[in-house]
Amino acid sequence: MLKAYWLAVHLLPALSASSPSGPPAQPLEVHRLAGPYPSLPAVARRAKRDWDASRCRAGPVAARQAATGAIEAAWLRCEVSVAGARGAECALAVRSAKGWYIDGEHRLRCGGRLGALSSVQARFDEPTWKDGLLWATFDVETMEGEWSERIEGGKTAVYPRPDKNRWLVLCSAGPSGVPSCSEALVLGCSSGDRSATVSARLRRRRLVLAGKDEGACDRGNILLGTFRLDFR
Repeated sequence: MLKAYWLAVHLLPALSASSPSGPPAQPLEVHRLAGPYPSLPAVARRAKRDWDASRCRAGPVAARQAATGAIEAAWLRCEVSVAGARGAECALAVRSAKGWYIDGEHRLRCGGRLGALSSVQARFDEPTWKDGLLWATFDVETMEGEWSERIEGGKTAVYPRPDKNRWLVLCSAGPSGVPSCSEALVLGCSSGDRSATVSARLRRRRLVLAGKDEGACDRGNILLGTFRLDFR
């Protein structure tokens, strides 16, 4: 009887603690932003130079009040020329207590033509905060045309239904004060008659991504599972 009691009190709780019910959460990959810069206009000037852009401008600045001061974020849009085609590239700029930083290494094509029969257009939501994390969401619509033979001869451009993707970027300054961000995570997509939706929620400092139809997105792989957030 005493032996059974000792097992119940000492051994079983230890086994329960060392044997979690599910697989351990894997870390969500993040990268540090470049900076700091003294102001958002200074970020725009640096991006204009580095990206060989004709003009750079920032969207509305979203801010929240934190214990260390105001934390701000804005999308930066720069007009560029790629292979003779005019377009736009966008990146997220984030201000922590140390200054402004930009996610220039992970900028995206957010407007203009991609080729003779293709174009892209992005729409950005105002960044928001949940549980101390910056949530930046945006939609990208990509149109790709193709040449079709006409009955009377010659070719004509045909544009099928566009590909649509919804994305999420998570950012935080962390104890270092230098902002870090995740790569863009797929929240949903539609291509032709295929579509997929991913839900994203925070649970005890874990990011839970749940959904179906992992192979439905032509642009970007759907990431599913539970991920540990480690912003340093």
